[in-house]
Amino acid sequence: MNIDKLYSIAGSIDKPLITAEIHTPNDFYGHASLLKHYAKLHHDYTIKAIVEHAPYLNSFIWGVELNARLPAIFCPTPHRVAFLANKTNKALFDIGSMILYAPHFLTDEALEKEKKMLG
Repeated sequence: MNIDKLYSIAGSIDKPLITAEIHTPNDFYGHASLLKHYAKLHHDYTIKAIVEHAPYLNSFIWGVELNARLPAIFCPTPHRVAFLANKTNKALFDIGSMILYAPHFLTDEALEKEKKMLG
């Protein structure tokens, strides 16, 4: 099987990233879109901060994020905020994991029922 056939089957051909974001990596995985939806902001609104690309579990710093010309970084954990505080003068905000902002597929009633069942 040739690679073109594989790409066509898997649907894994790179697609252009179409986003309103100033810092386009904010929407690599739809992070900016999730945050805007959660905050009830228009999809064309631009977040004036860097949304960290991933929840790093080590001391890695992606230069693209650190060197971006935006005044703030949204981090997934307080640990990350503390770590980056010594590496940048940007404002740092612990906003939690992106999964917190993902829409769920249950009604409010079904969600409450599920929470009670799970304790």
